[in-house]
Amino acid sequence: MNKLKYHLFLLLILISSPHAFASFEQSALTQANNAIGKKIGDYTLVDQDGKKFSIRELNGKPYVLSLIYTSCGHECPTIIMHLQDAFNKAGGDFGNKFNALTIGFNPEKDTPEQLKRYGKSFTNDFRKWRFAAADKKTIEGLARDLGFYYNKVDEGFDHINMVTIVDKEGKIYKQIYGLDFKPVEILEPLSQSINMVKPVVSKPLSIIERIKLFCYKYDEATGKYKLDYGVLVTISIGAVLQILTMGWFIYLLWGKKRPKEV
Repeated sequence: MNKLKYHLFLLLILISSPHAFASFEQSALTQANNAIGKKIGDYTLVDQDGKKFSIRELNGKPYVLSLIYTSCGHECPTIIMHLQDAFNKAGGDFGNKFNALTIGFNPEKDTPEQLKRYGKSFTNDFRKWRFAAADKKTIEGLARDLGFYYNKVDEGFDHINMVTIVDKEGKIYKQIYGLDFKPVEILEPLSQSINMVKPVVSKPLSIIERIKLFCYKYDEATGKYKLDYGVLVTISIGAVLQILTMGWFIYLLWGKKRPKEV
């Protein structure tokens, strides 16, 4: 099935059963959008070198905030690699006009030592791009402030694919969703934040963009992301059940009203 057919298939499902998909992601998306404009609390973190610091120490210039877990196979590294591309494109502005902070949200495994090993794959200057750990309570509070959805499943986590732009006052300026964002999608809102441009209200995400929040998984055979069949099956079952239920009621109603043949 080609990409167009995938999208037509998904569109049919979502039209047939919008609640099946909405219940899966709408709450997380609303939570993230509602966080825009709010100030992040004063949380104590531990950086990759074991040094404690307050997240408010980053105030004074904008920064790019990302939450990951280091044992994530593909989604988190893909997000961080796209951030790396954006920071490389920013050149000298990175570190001078803005910084970056990546936090491990799995306190059981995301230790400062592990985050340092992880971070070395993406930066050689932790002054500009810090990687930090925190305890469970801190992560829960920070995730709540950011509107960041995550949920423990099996050996990993379901989580929203999202990066947050924080302004120089520590307020959430913009949320960037998905895995395959371009450097301009990071650098443009950063520039606007630096120049104190009022945040533009994000346009509603398309159906496909909303699906990318959760439903894309990495295919090792092709080296590309593809739709997650597990999610599609869940949505499809809900759609089929709703269609069957509606069909049954229509049949009963039509059957009762249909005139008898003479």
